[in-house]
Amino acid sequence: MEFFHLDVWTANAETFRVKLVDLGGTATEAEIVFDGIAQGEWVSLDIPMADFIAAGMTATNSIQQLIFSGLPTGTFDFYIDNVYFHKAPSAMGDTTCAVLQDFEGTAPAFTSFGNIADTQVIANPDMSGENTSANVAQLVKTAGSEVWAGTFFDVASPIDLSTCNMISVKSWSPKAGATVRLKIENSADNTQFYETDATTSSINTWETLVFDVSAAGALTYDRVVLFYDFGVAGDDSTYYFDQIEVVSTGGGSGGTPALPFQDFEGAAPAFTAFGNIADVQVIANPDMSGLNTTANVAELVKTAGSEVWAGAFFDVATPLDVNTYNKLSVKTWSPKMGAVVRLKIENSADNTQFFEIDLSTTTINAWEELEFDISGAADFNYDRVVLFFDFGVAGDDSVYYYDEFELKN
Repeated sequence: MEFFHLDVWTANAETFRVKLVDLGGTATEAEIVFDGIAQGEWVSLDIPMADFIAAGMTATNSIQQLIFSGLPTGTFDFYIDNVYFHKAPSAMGDTTCAVLQDFEGTAPAFTSFGNIADTQVIANPDMSGENTSANVAQLVKTAGSEVWAGTFFDVASPIDLSTCNMISVKSWSPKAGATVRLKIENSADNTQFYETDATTSSINTWETLVFDVSAAGALTYDRVVLFYDFGVAGDDSTYYFDQIEVVSTGGGSGGTPALPFQDFEGAAPAFTAFGNIADVQVIANPDMSGLNTTANVAELVKTAGSEVWAGAFFDVATPLDVNTYNKLSVKTWSPKMGAVVRLKIENSADNTQFFEIDLSTTTINAWEELEFDISGAADFNYDRVVLFFDFGVAGDDSVYYYDEFELKN
């Protein structure tokens, strides 16, 4: 999230203060002060999270306390409303049109089929990464169950696909490459249905699968069916799913599939480092957790005293398709939050033809996925990928890791 929002009203406060406290790991906090706040009217405060970071906060992934105070001490009152975190919408990002099920209220009535165990709503066994919600659905594909075994539940109102044409599901799987089939159907007439597949890409971690249902006919869809590891007989594997939503667009497993182009699992690319940093190496993943449990990653050490623009690049065999795809994602691990990561794509034969864009890290010592919007890139031959970590700051021997480059929409 990029902003912390709240509305405040006071008749007599002269100063209003808001403090965020993160209690995950080493406790960290920061306070923002508003002097001379307007009295007798509602004031909307949209505070950039970057302001809390600049004020000394070193982590924001486990905020458990919000502290409000003011001046003059003991002699004022204030009212607070509409407290939430948010980020600016992306023109190319997802828009949620409807939440079909998040398993936080009354559990739906599941019907399992194909000789698997009953689907249950349980406490989230892995509150990390893309899904930190309290409850999730658990599906165990019982050993020997049918290749088409699965489960379904009905929704109170038919699914409206008139505006949004994707369905996203947060999914946790013990297998990468497992087919997940989504089927929407008419509970009163099961001959009226639409189905489409997505494929898991991670092991024992949450990911978002996005299913393209834009080709679904104009029927009444009030039933959601999920088949895990479709086409394979059951082997007692356990799968979890959550937050089933109708969305407008999506990158990843639905629509135009994401296009991975470097994951460091095969022959390592030829890196060129510059700006007086050490050579980039492909090493065993030192933190196989969260968003990245792959075996190998790239390691970049920004050597003490190296240039503020130090970085490294590698070339790709096939030029990046910036006509089909408008985002480039990379998983990164950083010892610093708020460090600028600059991505540059260029023509190896003509380095005057390039596109570059910045993002900032938002976690410390944990994997996150940075998605760079490359929709503004001109139609050049981009066959070189350049990364600068902590751009604009001289090297201090900090170590960064990165992995899993993908093109997506």
